[in-house]
Amino acid sequence: MSILNNLQKILTFLMEHTRERRYSRVGLVLAIVVGMIGGLSITALMAVMNTVINSNSAAPKGLLWSFIALCLLTPLSRLTSSMLLSYLNTQATFEVGMGLCRRILGAHLRQLEQIGAARLYATIGDMGTIAVAVTSLPGLAMNLAIVIGCLIYMGWLSGTLLIGLIMILLLGISVNQIPLIKAQRSFKMARDKTDLWTKHFRAVVEGSKELKLNARRSEAFYLSHLRPTAAEITRFNYLGTVFVAVSGSVTQLMTFIPIGLLIFVPSTLTGARSGIVTGYILALIYMIGPLAGIIGIFENLSIASVSVDKIESLSLPLVKDLPLRHGRQEKAASSWNQIVLSGVTHTYYNEEKEQDFTLGPINLEFNTGEMVFVAGANGSGKTTLAKLITGLYVPEKGDIFFNGALVTGETRESYRQNFSMIFSDYFLFESLLSLEQAPDLSRQAGEYLALLQLDHKVKIRGGEISTINLSHGQRKRLALLTAYLEDRPIYIFDEWASDQDPLFRDIFYRQLLLDLKSRGKIVIVISHDDGYYEIGDRIIKLDYGRLCCK
Repeated sequence: MSILNNLQKILTFLMEHTRERRYSRVGLVLAIVVGMIGGLSITALMAVMNTVINSNSAAPKGLLWSFIALCLLTPLSRLTSSMLLSYLNTQATFEVGMGLCRRILGAHLRQLEQIGAARLYATIGDMGTIAVAVTSLPGLAMNLAIVIGCLIYMGWLSGTLLIGLIMILLLGISVNQIPLIKAQRSFKMARDKTDLWTKHFRAVVEGSKELKLNARRSEAFYLSHLRPTAAEITRFNYLGTVFVAVSGSVTQLMTFIPIGLLIFVPSTLTGARSGIVTGYILALIYMIGPLAGIIGIFENLSIASVSVDKIESLSLPLVKDLPLRHGRQEKAASSWNQIVLSGVTHTYYNEEKEQDFTLGPINLEFNTGEMVFVAGANGSGKTTLAKLITGLYVPEKGDIFFNGALVTGETRESYRQNFSMIFSDYFLFESLLSLEQAPDLSRQAGEYLALLQLDHKVKIRGGEISTINLSHGQRKRLALLTAYLEDRPIYIFDEWASDQDPLFRDIFYRQLLLDLKSRGKIVIVISHDDGYYEIGDRIIKLDYGRLCCK
């Protein structure tokens, strides 16, 4: 059955993403057990009341004490279940979120680029959906316990009537699968459109300046992209909820039919005494609420199942711990460092030219204290080469050697720790992560801030950057500060000076880069500033993926 498949899928996903805090799984099991106790206590309370109502004599004291005990147990179990639900809601959100972050951090950069930021951002909503489904499981257990308890009680009253009732229920459940399957398909189609909606929303935020400068473009984007996508999501979600409502109506009908049969079919045909009929009707009425609750939970499970499928479709690797926990190499083992690329190639699809682009084969060598410029036209593969050198891309062919040792899948993570790189599309963090405990951090940071003429705007306190609300050029200088403080053996700069004024461009090339070179660093500079090529030891030129000179 699809419901059981959804439940199994969600539980499997949860177990895979709760490796960091195992007690969350204990809490889930405990909440389910408490929910079952609460459900059975409600059923037992109903049975006690029915027994007393249909008794021809005074109720025994044992039933009175049972009634009192069940009256206390029922709200107590509900309170305990509510407290556990609150805990599970926050914990499940935490666990699923951390699990997804570990998977993203553990994935190859090329894979993340192929997935795209929009699809990754859209999974934020998936995490909340899965968390809601997880927290509904104790409620599912409670409602199932009530339904099962009622069935057991009705079987105790009359086994013959129970067989007939089960046949009606099985028929109803079979019919119920049709709207539930259609609901899940509708929710899936709505979720598929959510990726596109996230992409459009990012365009609204990041392209707001361009849209405000062109009213026609803004209106066209709103009418032809935003509105139709949002309308489709709304329509599919609406259809999904309608199918769930149909399923709920079928569920109600499943209970009304046997009630009608018990009331209007003569007892001579059913063979049931009035006390048995009353007990059955009371139990069936009791079951209406829990059955409706189960259908509502099935809706949550259907939506969460779609979210699980979406996350799994990203094909991100399952990661128990971050790679750096298994061993870290912050700096090279010696003062001498060498990188050798031997027959390295990398191929990817170029969307602009609608064809595959191949970089390589590349044969290069970089040594300590060497400054190398990388030149070439846009799209020639300069940034791709840098990502191969740093280990962010894995060569499809060829090998990379660091200090004479082959870089393999097992050593690539530690190999990457030798690099500091400022990308052309860099990201600036608001704190000096991992550098907080560095000796003389405040002094060194102050010196670099003064050199970069940022000391009047930015302060570093306890590793925290006071502000990153700066111009683009200033933010890039702040990124340079972070790279300097990391003090890695190898530095790569991707068009760093492209948006700097002449003063800082000259400081960068003739002072900062030469300082790194004098300190024995390997410095690789991707740049179009041919006026500064003279300060480099050599120039590497790329022509559409081919090394033309070095």
